Amino acid sequence: MAQKSTLPWPALIGIGLLALLLGLWLGTPTPPKSMDPRALNQLQSQLQAGTLLPHPRPLIDATLERGDGQAFTRNDLKDQWSVLFFGYTRCPDVCPMELSMLGQTLRILEKQGAAQPTGIFVSVDPQRDSAANAQEFAEFFHPDFIGVTGQEEAISQWTRSLGILFERDYYLGKDDPDIYLINHSAGLIVIGPSGEQVALFSPPHNAEKVAADLRVLMQRYPH
Repeated sequence: MAQKSTLPWPALIGIGLLALLLGLWLGTPTPPKSMDPRALNQLQSQLQAGTLLPHPRPLIDATLERGDGQAFTRNDLKDQWSVLFFGYTRCPDVCPMELSMLGQTLRILEKQGAAQPTGIFVSVDPQRDSAANAQEFAEFFHPDFIGVTGQEEAISQWTRSLGILFERDYYLGKDDPDIYLINHSAGLIVIGPSGEQVALFSPPHNAEKVAADLRVLMQRYPH
């Protein structure tokens, strides 16, 4: 036979509310650690083209695929600096220009003997781009670039979490579903060693300025 509680009902309600609040507190993710506003402004004043985020932006935990078939997740971005660009291999102009510029940026840093971030190309066109295609395309612009793609939902989760926009443009009509362009953001997303976005380069981009800013960030951004 079940034993009745000896505590009065107001006490039981109070205990229940306390447990609920404790559970919510324990289940709340730790907010990203932000820079002191004065330090943030000082660092921003040293950048020529990049824009620091007021608060680091966490990446979504969604799985993409590398060219070798291995999984690619946000954990692959930790403990290093990375620059992400979202596009597609059939892009007629923006993607080749931006990846060429990013490849030039890494070569500038290499020539200066400076640390280099990892360049990552994310294809937002999984209908026509395989992960192997994305890798081959990325390597054309720099041998150390990584190319990835994935299921549409996983790609959408990544782009939404980073503020990247893209949509298909069926310029010949949807009667031919494989013929389309993709309108997409052309910003460069800078990921710090914490695995969170810390900065953004909005177009147009200049390799010399991007290289200079990346060198400042990698040397002076706290991590």
